[in-house]
Amino acid sequence: MIYTKNVIKCINFAEKYAKDLKDEADLPLFQNILHIAEHSTSEAETIVSLLFAFVMKDKKYLDDIRWLNLGEVIEKALILFVNDEKDYFEYIKSIKLDNIACVVMKKNLKQLLDKTRYINGINEEDEKKYRKSLEILSVGGDKKDYRKEKDKYFEFYDDLKSHRHRVYDW
Repeated sequence: MIYTKNVIKCINFAEKYAKDLKDEADLPLFQNILHIAEHSTSEAETIVSLLFAFVMKDKKYLDDIRWLNLGEVIEKALILFVNDEKDYFEYIKSIKLDNIACVVMKKNLKQLLDKTRYINGINEEDEKKYRKSLEILSVGGDKKDYRKEKDKYFEFYDDLKSHRHRVYDW
């Protein structure tokens, strides 16, 4: 983990907002995201690791995160974690649009597949879903190039950006 002013801001944010939240293994969410962040190799990856789980749970957190002023690169990576898609695997494929988001999601999936985290064992369906997701995010896991559809996915980002100015300009 790389410690910078922005990373420390994000650690404080994550600790505050993750108090009562649990992850898929019914463990405290803060422990999960901190573990992923500890294995990050850049500031941007560390920040996305600390914040992605909130956006996955509910996109309302994007407005709060936006006030941290972390920059466009991080915001665009985080927006890909918003699951507005009906199909889970289409959502996973969209994460391939951003290298940082892809790396963070791979780390998250590997952690979700760690059977030692589960008291009663991992659900077989979930395990299959996580393995297929990891395969999709890995090189050669999916033949379609989703980078061509990049504009479609980032229209949401532009809408949020303009919405912020409309709502908060007094």
